Amino acid sequence: MSEDGEPATGRRASGRVRKTVDRLGAGPSDPKKSKSKRDAGDDEDQDDDDEPDEPSSSEEESEPESEEGAPKRKRGRASQGGKSASAPRKKSAAASAAKGKGRAKKQAGADGEDDEEGGAAPAAGSRDFAVEEDNTIFNAVRSPDAALQITVDEWVQSYQEESGPAMAELVNFLLRCCGCNATVDEHQAEDENGIVESLSDIQDEFKNESNLAYPLVSKSKAYKKFRTSLSSFLSRLYAAAASSEILYDTDFCDLFQAWIQSLSSSKIRAFRHTATVVALLTVASLNSVHVAVTKEHGQANRAKEAEQKKGRKDKARLKDLEKRVTAVHERQTKIEEYLDLLYEGVFVNRYRDSDAVIRAECISALGGWMKANPDYWLEGDYLRYIGWVLSDDSKDARRESVKALFSLYAKEAHIGTLQHFTERFKGQLVHMATGELDLSVRIQSIQVLRQIENHGLLDEDQRDEIAKLVFETERRVRGAAADFFSALLGEEVEKRETELEAGQTTPKGKGKKKGGAIATLEGKDQLQLKCLAELLVKYGRSLDGLSDEGSDDEDEEQDDTLSSRKKEADVVEVKTHRGRVAFAVEALWDQVEAVRDWQAIMDFLLLDHSADSSKEDTPKAKGKKGKSKSSEEGEGGEVLEACRLTEAEETLLVEVLVASLTKVTGASAATTKKEKEKEDDVQAEVSRAVIEALPRLFAKHQTIPSRVVDILSIPRLISLDLYLDMRMLTAYEGLWDDVTKQFIKHTDPDVLDQAVQTINKLNASTTLGNTNTTKMASLEDSLATSLREAVAGKDVESSAFEEDELLALEAWLARIDKLQKIQDLSASLDDTDEGKQTSAWEIIDSLVERGRLGYKDEASLIEHALSILGSHFIWQLNAFVAEVATSEQPDFGALASLVAKRTALVDKLEEFSVGQNSNAAEGVKQVALAILLDLHVLSATATSPKRDPDGQLVDLRLPCSDELQARCAGFIEAELERHSDEMASLREEEQEEEQSDEEDEEDSDDDAATRKKKKAAKAKEKKGKAGKEPKKDVLKKKSASDIRADKQKEQARLIANRRFERVIYPFVRAIHSGSIDLRHSSVLFAHYERFSALFDKWCKLLGEDLRDEGIYAVDGGELVAHVVATTLESACTLYLDSSSTDEHLVSLGRMLVQSTVVRGAQLAITKRLPAEDHVRLHTESLAFIVKKTASLQEDKKTQARNRALSFFKALAHLLLGVDGKSALNIKNSLDSLLEDNGVEVSATSKTWEPVRAYKKRLLTAMSKDPSIKTAAQEKVKKATKSKGKGKRAATSDAEDQDDDELASDDDHASLAPVPAKARAPAPRKSTTTSSARKSAAANDDEEEEEEALPPRKNGRASPKRRAAEEDDDVEEEEEEAEVVRSPAKKRKVERQAREPTAEEEPVEEEQEDVEVESLLMSSPRKKRELSEAEGEEEEIEEDEEEEVAQAGSSSRPPDSQASQVSLSDIKKAKKRARR
Repeated sequence: MSEDGEPATGRRASGRVRKTVDRLGAGPSDPKKSKSKRDAGDDEDQDDDDEPDEPSSSEEESEPESEEGAPKRKRGRASQGGKSASAPRKKSAAASAAKGKGRAKKQAGADGEDDEEGGAAPAAGSRDFAVEEDNTIFNAVRSPDAALQITVDEWVQSYQEESGPAMAELVNFLLRCCGCNATVDEHQAEDENGIVESLSDIQDEFKNESNLAYPLVSKSKAYKKFRTSLSSFLSRLYAAAASSEILYDTDFCDLFQAWIQSLSSSKIRAFRHTATVVALLTVASLNSVHVAVTKEHGQANRAKEAEQKKGRKDKARLKDLEKRVTAVHERQTKIEEYLDLLYEGVFVNRYRDSDAVIRAECISALGGWMKANPDYWLEGDYLRYIGWVLSDDSKDARRESVKALFSLYAKEAHIGTLQHFTERFKGQLVHMATGELDLSVRIQSIQVLRQIENHGLLDEDQRDEIAKLVFETERRVRGAAADFFSALLGEEVEKRETELEAGQTTPKGKGKKKGGAIATLEGKDQLQLKCLAELLVKYGRSLDGLSDEGSDDEDEEQDDTLSSRKKEADVVEVKTHRGRVAFAVEALWDQVEAVRDWQAIMDFLLLDHSADSSKEDTPKAKGKKGKSKSSEEGEGGEVLEACRLTEAEETLLVEVLVASLTKVTGASAATTKKEKEKEDDVQAEVSRAVIEALPRLFAKHQTIPSRVVDILSIPRLISLDLYLDMRMLTAYEGLWDDVTKQFIKHTDPDVLDQAVQTINKLNASTTLGNTNTTKMASLEDSLATSLREAVAGKDVESSAFEEDELLALEAWLARIDKLQKIQDLSASLDDTDEGKQTSAWEIIDSLVERGRLGYKDEASLIEHALSILGSHFIWQLNAFVAEVATSEQPDFGALASLVAKRTALVDKLEEFSVGQNSNAAEGVKQVALAILLDLHVLSATATSPKRDPDGQLVDLRLPCSDELQARCAGFIEAELERHSDEMASLREEEQEEEQSDEEDEEDSDDDAATRKKKKAAKAKEKKGKAGKEPKKDVLKKKSASDIRADKQKEQARLIANRRFERVIYPFVRAIHSGSIDLRHSSVLFAHYERFSALFDKWCKLLGEDLRDEGIYAVDGGELVAHVVATTLESACTLYLDSSSTDEHLVSLGRMLVQSTVVRGAQLAITKRLPAEDHVRLHTESLAFIVKKTASLQEDKKTQARNRALSFFKALAHLLLGVDGKSALNIKNSLDSLLEDNGVEVSATSKTWEPVRAYKKRLLTAMSKDPSIKTAAQEKVKKATKSKGKGKRAATSDAEDQDDDELASDDDHASLAPVPAKARAPAPRKSTTTSSARKSAAANDDEEEEEEALPPRKNGRASPKRRAAEEDDDVEEEEEEAEVVRSPAKKRKVERQAREPTAEEEPVEEEQEDVEVESLLMSSPRKKRELSEAEGEEEEIEEDEEEEVAQAGSSSRPPDSQASQVSLSDIKKAKKRARR
């Protein structure tokens, strides 16, 4: 009923007619299609492999359900009870299709259906809907302290007394949960056939609401526990309904579910989401009732069967029991019908909703149903939905799916039912565990696979894929995979023990002996370490793309490739395989005891495993030889034949030892004294054991560089002071000898680096200083002597060297170069033994002279020699500066010698790096430039006022000329271009390989499809119908060769980046220190975000330096403007020459903003670039881009011109901080440039949107300037006055024309003259003013009366409003009749209908004035003043026109030949006049 008490019209009478519940926007159902769908469902096989492919989550939510969308129930008890409710309520396919068509236009994107009606998910900080408190149930659910059971009991009682009002209250509660304040009466609530119409009216009103948060998604405190209360209420409601029988004997559940089902298909998200949640909670509530009824049914059946088995049956009791069984079964069937209705009507449609939140809600609820009621829900028809969502686009939906599976696999009783599901979807789970982007989903997938593995349902390949994750870089993933790896390790150890005890791995007659050995503690440790190493090697080979058998050719090929690349770039930081063992040890630390037992690992490595060397590549060594000679190396220990390590396993176990020692001796979070004492004890214990074992470790593994690398790092993990405490100085000297021996013996860069770091650690021990000094001097002399011997008898500058001589010479230079980085070798290098021999420094200087020849095979040698010379001078410079700091007066002789040596070195470096006639190799140029720039930086630092306040080192100043700076910048620019081309070529190779792989895959797919068709045809001939092949979700694995190729590409990319950074960093350092001018930083800025993140970090650092120069330095703004403009020009040129997007160019603009402004708290601008420099920046950039655009347009290069306009996107960011006057100057410059170059900016084309957006930001800046704003306001006033004058002039001309036409018409009608008063109306001023006031007052009265009328209710007007509207219609008809009777008025109305109104007339002003005025008049006060002024002028014009028309019409009768005006034209004209 309406609010005024009259019955609502236009509604169907309430009835109990059962009808298929239509959805909003659904078309008419097709019974034929519905029947065919049911028939198809009846024939559906229960095997999931015969189902069609699962639908993608990006499907439209209204897409018609396929056969798998609504699985049919095949339960025996359904035939015993009443008729299933799913049949009469079954949705037809046609209805679903119509609904899909209706929404297909609105679902362009993932949230397409929400876009049209503002149904998108509200923001987290949005306000809540103002829900009225007129519903008792909603108020109770919203209140956390309300007694919901009392509310439920009261509602059930009211429903039993009178169902209509109670049902209306429940439906209104559902609407309030959606955030809607609409109300339905009892007739609408119980009218099942009118639900769609009622909801359509409610939806039309609700969609106009702003995008606010509805209760389910609200973050406010009032709705914090709303979902929990809602779930509790529905659970209590259905429990009470079941106990009071209204669930079975009334239409309560049918009606409520009909409302829920219709709301769940709404286009408005608040309705759809809330209804879906209510439906899911309703199913959960019915589940509880169903479990109880099922239990009751089983008890009744057992009681009946027990009575039937009795010898003397009580027929009356048996009959009662049979009735009870039938009644309970009917209730059970009824509940199952309700469950199927909500499942098929809501879940099947919403699990593929466009909203990811709703999809996640559905899957989460399905998992809860299966957990609560597995007998009903744990079936293949329902499980497949969880499997399909595993590949959903939303991480939330995938997470809920994995959570559901985790809870299901946790129960042993469910495994039998889940076995078929596991076979189908375990491949997808493995794929998620190895490649999932979301970390939490990935970890949960691993945990689910761990549960599956507990039941032995994973294949061996799949187990290996998960176990390899212990090498993953992400710590949480490694931790999740550690339990998996530990279980596999335990199984492998147990299997080996069983085999050994059974004598399967030893020759006949020795089984008992080996089995007994395994039973010992030492034997178990060896077996566990053997299995651990075996698994880690296996998975490491798999990651490297090597076969499990591990051929030596593959290993040597990979090692040669990596070592050659390392040698080429001298990059030891780039390691793809080393270090991952430490990751595995960290992950397995708490899971595997063997990795924590460092003592057992060390003892096992000291044993001799070479007895089976002929079969060292065999994963499981089955020795046929006798006892080994391990007693000599291992203090009487013996390696079990089955536990001998291969070479690869022994190398890996050395890494495990180092990782374990690092973990044990590493710093921990010890806070108490006891904990610290315990740590010290552990450190001492480890140090003692290592001190004893190190000599034997060096002796046993000294010939294998990969092991020596790790062994050399062990001394850095122990306390060296224990050598002195234990009085083991001889052992300490032996440690020095072992380290220096490895340093001199090996040439591998990794070994040299580790040896140098260990030597540095030894030298740092002050308590053993005497030994350190002696051993270090011996090492220096040995290096110098070896260098002299390598060139003995040769003219170093001109003699030719053999290949072996070059390699030896390069090795000695590399050792000196490495050692000089940490130790001053000046004394040994300059030593000539009192002139008896050539100094090492002279030999190295002569070798550098060979760099002019440009021999590529000597490039590495020259690089080391240059590096030694640079380091030698830096050590001397630092020593001289330190000496000057401690003395009163410097040694001028030493100073002059140092300056002379530096001059010679600098000249040589300039010639090699940026010399015009340099023939040096590319690597030599790069090293020479780096050293040259470092010398400039160090000289500037040493002679700075802070370090040299007295100016004693003024002779050491090393100015960098403009020419040299320009040459260095040119070299860096060429290096940037070379590296860019190198990266582009690598990307092109990858793209070509991907395309070829896709083509091969398509060819294989075509072949597979052909085979599949043939197979299906054969099956059809045999069985009479074609059967579908089961879908196999197998993870596609790369071949070993592909993995190796990927590794090599990654290695090449890392080496190229490292070489590039090594060249660029000295240049950045020189600019940052001030040695090179900041204007050269534009060379680097232009490539921002084109290379690595480290390069971008350097650019930001220089950007901050540029900002400081422009804002804080005097006259620095001009430099900033020049650098920024030059950078943008270079970046735009790079962008136009490439095929990439404008992302890099726009990002550069955002980065350069930091050079023009300084931000403070809350991003407020505290300082900015001077205004004239800001204008200069933009004018220079605009001059470049406008001329560039005009040139491209003239050459008819449309595509290039369109790309060039992206320059304005980057430039627009630099308008931050521009004041209004500067913006005005920039805009005038832009307009003049566009006009001078003949460039026209389209007002509608999207191509020119960057230019329009740039001008709009200029206008925004201008609007904030008070002087410009005042000038614009004056222009607006002048424009308004001229507009009014123009209107009045036009009105006068029209009135004169009307008078002339009127006189002409009167001459045709009669010859009587026209009275003079018709042409000379009374004075206008007082008349028009009073008329305008009366008109304004009348309009105000009409508006007040309109507001006083009662509002409309559901699209129907109240009697009072209808009466008022009828009076208005009568007045309009009278006015229209008067217009028809007046020819002049009729002509005026006709003209108004044909011509545009005053509001539509164009105003001819300059475009920039119009834009400024529209921007400045955006304030409400200015709008109000302008509208009032225009309103008064329009009222004056209407009064004048009315007087003229009345004067003309009173002088003659109506003209029969006047043109006829239609009633619609009159109404349009009146509406325009009123506006």
